[in-house]
This record gives sequence, structure tokens and C-alpha cells, in this order.
Amino acid sequence: MLVTAAAVTYFVVVKPSQQSTDQKVEAEAKARRDAAEAAKAEAQAKRDAETKAQRDAELRAQRDAEAQAKREAQGQRAAELKAKREAEAQAKRDAEARANREAEARAQREAKVQTQRDAESKAKLAAETSLWESVKSSRKPADVQKYLNRYPNGQYAEPARQRTLELESARLEEVAKKQKEGEKKKSTIIVPPTF
Repeated sequence: MLVTAAAVTYFVVVKPSQQSTDQKVEAEAKARRDAAEAAKAEAQAKRDAETKAQRDAELRAQRDAEAQAKREAQGQRAAELKAKREAEAQAKRDAEARANREAEARAQREAKVQTQRDAESKAKLAAETSLWESVKSSRKPADVQKYLNRYPNGQYAEPARQRTLELESARLEEVAKKQKEGEKKKSTIIVPPTF
């Protein structure tokens, strides 16, 4: 007879003629007990194997879940980093666009102010030129002085000063000429020499 109990094999060798009925019953009972114990040990081994397999499966599932969570966290961090970079890039583009708009507005304001200054400058120059044209051929020093009083550093200031000097020289020559004519009109008295 062959009995297997938890990977242990028992061989019971009995001669049929020597066995008595009690021994047969006892041997059968023992064989049943041994078979029950073997079945029980096998069932326990099977339960242990199933428990170990279940624990291994749970451990694998836990590791897989942790790995998945880690991948998801990395993916989320990558997405957050990407979103942050995109937001920074958008903010930079917005700032550049705002700076460009402000620069354009400033350039337009400066151009407008410069145009206004140029127009005012042209108007002043036209007024100065007009006044100079009206007094440059005048024979009165007061007219030329009027230009110099209004535009002491004007475009025509130096010619105006020259004209003033010319008019003053002409006036002095006129005065000297009148004096000579006045002296000529006076009678000449001849005083005889006394010896």
C-alpha cells in the first residue's frame, strides 16, 4: 500500500496471511487518518500557496499602483511645469506687446510734439523774417532796434547790428556834413596880419 502525506511517502508492507481482521481495520483506519492528514496538509499547503500568491498579487498591485501614482504625479508635475512655462511665455509676450504699444504711443506723442514745435518754430521764423524784411531797408535806426529788441539772438541779429552801425555812421556823416555846410555859410573874416 502507498500513502502520501505532504510529500512524504510511506510504504506499508504487510503479508495478507499474517494480518488479522483487527489489524486490517486498524491499518485501514491508520491509512484513512494518514490520508486525511495528508489531505489536510495538502489543503493547508494549497491555502498557504494561495495566501502567498494573494499576498504577492496584492504586493504587485500595490507596487503597480504606486508606480502608476508616481507616473501620474510626474505627468502632473510635467503638465504643471509646461503650463507654468506657457503662462510665463504668454506673460512675456503680453509685456512685450504692451511695451511695443507704449513705445508706439510715446513715439506718436513725441512726433506730434515735434511737429507742433516745428510748426511753432516755422511760425516764429516767418514772423521774424517778416519783421526783418520790413525794417532792413528802413533808414530809421529805431525800426532796426525794434527788431533787435524782439529778437536779440534771432537769425538776422548780426545783420541788424551791422545795419544799426551803418545807419549811425550815416547819421554821423550827415551831422558832420551839415556842420561843414554851416561853417561854409558863415562869413569868413579875414584878419589882416599885424607886424
